Amino acid sequence: MDGVPAASIPYGTWRSLGHQARILADLRAYSRLGEWLGLLAADQWALGLESGPKPLAQELRANGALVQGLVANLADILATQGLRPSPLPAPLPDAPSPTSAFQGKIHGYLICRDYRDWSVRTHRDLLWMSYDFPT
Repeated sequence: MDGVPAASIPYGTWRSLGHQARILADLRAYSRLGEWLGLLAADQWALGLESGPKPLAQELRANGALVQGLVANLADILATQGLRPSPLPAPLPDAPSPTSAFQGKIHGYLICRDYRDWSVRTHRDLLWMSYDFPT
């Protein structure tokens, strides 16, 4: 996905990063993932893939709102460390929408997979940070 770095990096590389570098990577990834979740919701709607008792687009929008909150919290964490995050990437340009239901489902899977991978990494990043900064 454009603008979202891979969440999976070798353990040695991850371990060698400082807390600030980890949180900054999380911040950059989620700032872009929030946009991708919004685009995915629009694509699902446009392709007519909405069905069932709780439409996927509704879940995607809710997760997009949660991501916005997480971005704000990550920025606050960096601010408490005396860091000012560099400007976040420019908004995504209009990306071409999938042309078939199959492409839409694959596109959605890839976005949700990256979201899951970053959720796991962020949990690990914050847990590791909590050892050095207990509450």
